Amino acid sequence: MRIATIFVPLRRFVAHPTTRRLLAAAGWVAFGLYCAFAVLVLVLRYAVLPQIEHYRGDVETALTQALKLPVSIRAIDGGWAGLRPRLAIHGLDIRDAQGRPALGLDEVRAELAWSSLWHFGLRLHRLEIVTPDLDVRRDATGHFFVAGLEVGNDGADSGIERWVLSQDRIVVRDAAVRWHDELRGAPTLTLNRLNFDLRNDGSRHRFGLTGEPPAALAARVDVRGDVRGDDLAEPASWRGETYAELDYADLAVWRTWIDYPVDLPRGSGALRLWLAFAAGQPTGVTADIRLVDVQLRLGRDLPMLDLSRLDGRLKAVRRADGFEIETKRLALATRVGVRIAPTDFRLIYGAAAGELETNGLDLGALTALAAYLPLDESLRRRLADYAPNGRLKELKLAWKGTPGSLTSWRTKGAFENLGLAAAGARPGFAGLSGSVDGDNRSGSLTLASAKSALELPAVFADPHLALDELAADARWTANAGGIDVQLARAVFRNADAAGEASGHYWLPKAGGLGEIDLAAKLTRASGSAVWRYMPLVVNQDVRDWLKDAIAGG
Repeated sequence: MRIATIFVPLRRFVAHPTTRRLLAAAGWVAFGLYCAFAVLVLVLRYAVLPQIEHYRGDVETALTQALKLPVSIRAIDGGWAGLRPRLAIHGLDIRDAQGRPALGLDEVRAELAWSSLWHFGLRLHRLEIVTPDLDVRRDATGHFFVAGLEVGNDGADSGIERWVLSQDRIVVRDAAVRWHDELRGAPTLTLNRLNFDLRNDGSRHRFGLTGEPPAALAARVDVRGDVRGDDLAEPASWRGETYAELDYADLAVWRTWIDYPVDLPRGSGALRLWLAFAAGQPTGVTADIRLVDVQLRLGRDLPMLDLSRLDGRLKAVRRADGFEIETKRLALATRVGVRIAPTDFRLIYGAAAGELETNGLDLGALTALAAYLPLDESLRRRLADYAPNGRLKELKLAWKGTPGSLTSWRTKGAFENLGLAAAGARPGFAGLSGSVDGDNRSGSLTLASAKSALELPAVFADPHLALDELAADARWTANAGGIDVQLARAVFRNADAAGEASGHYWLPKAGGLGEIDLAAKLTRASGSAVWRYMPLVVNQDVRDWLKDAIAGG
């Protein structure tokens, strides 16, 4: 029933006299276009291409109009590449706007694209340039020239850029390119055996380039890209991804031609780089690096970082409200003895949320490296004040809210020999090992430490409390009223005493010191050490008397 409902009106529409006349006209138009195309193919095959040398002037005129520069051809012959006309141009010369010789090519092979018919201009399915010899120059004002032709500059409209981006494919084989940078005053850089492949599909452009710089500078260079854009004069409108690979490079020597974002007076190694960009700005970068004997300065006012090696993967992504940083198997060693074992690390930081994940983080090494990193001065002071050390393992941390006002958080991981420095009334600790698993509502903490220490400057006159063993199991729960911490069991032991404790602590959300209910017992204690464990609320005279009065026991 539904099929009939659909096809009955369609049959009536097709049977209508006006519709039938339109369909017939469309059929005759299609047949006419087919015949015209067939005639065009026959004319090209049997009349034009065999006599293409007689049309050399017309080809020169077409190229001159397309490039908007004078073009001359020494010889030309034609044939077919499948269903496409093929031209072989021998001795193609391009002159600049003043008529001076600019670019000479010994051999150019071209396959015409049938899209030239509806674009009303010369379009090539494939353009191949064999063994060209090119000079590329940047003058003292920053303008770029290829074989004397100005390209890629604001206000410069030679027509070459638009014409190149409108062809289906352009291939350059076994070229020699010399780079002259008058703006930097750098010596000439030569790339040999350069091969280039550019494929255009509307506003999408994919390219690949390989070349061999001087052996003292680097091994083979490999650059690729997949970008979208229409006008080279408007870089802000372009977006895409590029890739570069250097099997070996002396990075310090390349400073002669390249500006680095950091001061890099020494270093060599291999590099693979992926760069994503949009609106004229980088949006993400990934680098596989293996460098040795590196010196770099990450900020004008920072000390020089001297690395004996640096290898692994680095990734940074710019987000709408923050950033993402990730490392894979990143390892380094400095000349002054700071070492970081291969580490996986991932940090997503946003205005109202974030995540951190790592398989292992050496806090002591990171604190030592902080002096070389471009950190906020207040963060640098806090790191120096707290002096964190130890290692975090298999850590996962996520939070929502701002650093000063978290709405929720979640953490899971282990720690080994963890330590923070005491300062003022703030306690410190060292050598703590254990694990934590919980969030802002509930969780658990386990300690299993040997040779640890507590620093309690606000409690004891001798703030350093050394422990041969410290083990504990605790849980916390939070509700609208406050936080309840349950200590199931804690065991401690050192040269002076051994014992255990249990209990709970209630911290009200409304404020105040809270409530504590603690039960503890000593299984061993040294009488001569009693004075050391008297809190500061006991006056100095009592502590001195205990020290002198209890000699042992």
